[in-house]
Amino acid sequence: MLTHEEISAEYQAALDRTSRYIRTPISLAADAPASARLLQQALSIHPAALPPCPTTSEEADNLPPSSALTQIGEGYCGTVFAEANAGLVYKLARTPENTNSRLPHERAMATKVSLALALTECQPHLFAASPLLAPRQPPRVPQYTQTIPWADAAWWATHAPRFPADVDTGAGARDVLQIERVPPLARPTRDALVDAYCPEPGRVSAKLAPGNETCLVRLHLGRRKVGRPATFFSLRNFPLHVNQARDAGMEVAGYAEEMALGLAVVHWRARVDCNDVEFVLGGPPTALNFCEPSSAMLAEAVRAHRSVDVRVRVRGFKKRRAQLWMIDYDKCRDITMDVAGAEQAARAAEDNGPYFPKPLGEREEDRELWRVFRDAYLEASETVIVEDYARDQARREVVLGLPRVFVGKWEEIRGERLRARAG
Repeated sequence: MLTHEEISAEYQAALDRTSRYIRTPISLAADAPASARLLQQALSIHPAALPPCPTTSEEADNLPPSSALTQIGEGYCGTVFAEANAGLVYKLARTPENTNSRLPHERAMATKVSLALALTECQPHLFAASPLLAPRQPPRVPQYTQTIPWADAAWWATHAPRFPADVDTGAGARDVLQIERVPPLARPTRDALVDAYCPEPGRVSAKLAPGNETCLVRLHLGRRKVGRPATFFSLRNFPLHVNQARDAGMEVAGYAEEMALGLAVVHWRARVDCNDVEFVLGGPPTALNFCEPSSAMLAEAVRAHRSVDVRVRVRGFKKRRAQLWMIDYDKCRDITMDVAGAEQAARAAEDNGPYFPKPLGEREEDRELWRVFRDAYLEASETVIVEDYARDQARREVVLGLPRVFVGKWEEIRGERLRARAG
């Protein structure tokens, strides 16, 4: 097991190498406004040379307990609170029932996904020869660092006063998940988003609004933005649709490939259906994100895959201004390595809102993006399966057919829904 200091040193060395990979962005129109050019740079999929940032969560751990927590999000099973400029968030169960089922389930699913992606990063040879996938990085997964039970009277005595006054921390037995915070996008990126998408009268107030400091962008590659801008503007969980991403000069195909890579690893290495997982653009991770999984899980991974070294993960990381993250695992379920599991995953993908490119798009550019996503998914899936079933050729041949079952079933489900909408 590496210490925080060792991981931080490797992490900084990886950042120093980032400049080798900086590329020229897609050309924008000659009359494009300055805000559009800034937004293109800020949301680029390519690595960027950035100023140093904190590399551990020690600063957050050492802040005085009196530091107030503010609500930054709310989901089906819990409400998320954070401390300003800290590296951790706290997810408070909404009901005692969620404490008993949803929160432990979410942490278990997230841990499976995190370990699967970590193993993939520890095996750079998997995609090194692939022109399609070699330039891509898997999405990041926030580390679930601790579960604080309701029965931990000492923790609650210290921390309950930190929650907002309108939060009833004494109503029933509700546990808390402590999770690595997805860093919000930096101030210049937030200002560029405001300039690009906020109606003129509200831009100054939007840039100064405290709530917009917690900006994450939900990347909707399966939905187009239509109609006039909304009257109310907020950067919290800001939806960026595929046509807006194209207009901003983003390489949507590259992000589609990274989504596909993440989904393939989640399906065939973590064996999770990825139901209702969100893909967001946030800031680059700190060294906390590269901390090793628990000793028992890591030992199991070493036995199964022969070579796992956290240094390889860190050395291969290329930092950029906007990093793709996968968050929210409370609705995920395990899948079996058979046709039923592949079809379950297909239903989850179709139901997963607007994040993935969709089969059977209305426009050719959307159909082409689906083909990019599909081809990357199939290549990544088959590569991972060949690696993981190297010692069981008979089983490997069976499992190798499942990614295409997944794709075929998804296309079938999508076609049925489109026909039903058309009447």
